[in-house]
Amino acid sequence: MEPDSSITLEATVKKVIQHPVTNVPDRAQISFIGADYLYDEIRIPNIHKWKVGKDIEVIIRPSQRALATDGGSPLSMPARRRKVL
Repeated sequence: MEPDSSITLEATVKKVIQHPVTNVPDRAQISFIGADYLYDEIRIPNIHKWKVGKDIEVIIRPSQRALATDGGSPLSMPARRRKVL
């Protein structure tokens, strides 16, 4: 994969998870359309206050952050760091 390459995936907000602590933002569980069972969902902060069923796009870039957008401003999500054993 090229360093400047990225992939855009269509997704839908499947569930909104409220955090028990009030000052922590809710999380949106996002389901990717057409993805394999083990790789079809992620959870990101729901700063845009998306509702269940909202169609969004997720942009993934290698070694950077994933961006989720519904056509407006993007939402930045930190990429998970992997440990090498």
